[in-house]
Amino acid sequence: MAIGAARAAAAGPAVADVPLVQGQQPYSGTYWSATVGDHVIYESRLELGRLLFAGFAPEVRQIVAQPFLLKAGVDGKVRKHIPDYLLLTDDGPVVVDVNRGTDLRSRKSLSPSPGPRRP
Repeated sequence: MAIGAARAAAAGPAVADVPLVQGQQPYSGTYWSATVGDHVIYESRLELGRLLFAGFAPEVRQIVAQPFLLKAGVDGKVRKHIPDYLLLTDDGPVVVDVNRGTDLRSRKSLSPSPGPRRP
């Protein structure tokens, strides 16, 4: 994906809306990223931390929030998941899914491991 195409994807709306959990204070917002030259959305403090890390990493050339919807059949059921970020780096694209370790034990997801993964 060319940088121009990634900028166009970043400028468009995110794939998912930020859900509110009953009884939990939302901590979503936007962060001005010099890497992107625009605001990038985040849904939690964990995502904001990962976004800050990506913003200061010299190898990251572009950041796209909630870049695409993954759909797959797992045990006869369709599972859907939207990764948090797509980072375009000098070494190629990196898909980032930000999770607390406790979420991984109880969550049915397409991506059971935390941290960045190469597509």
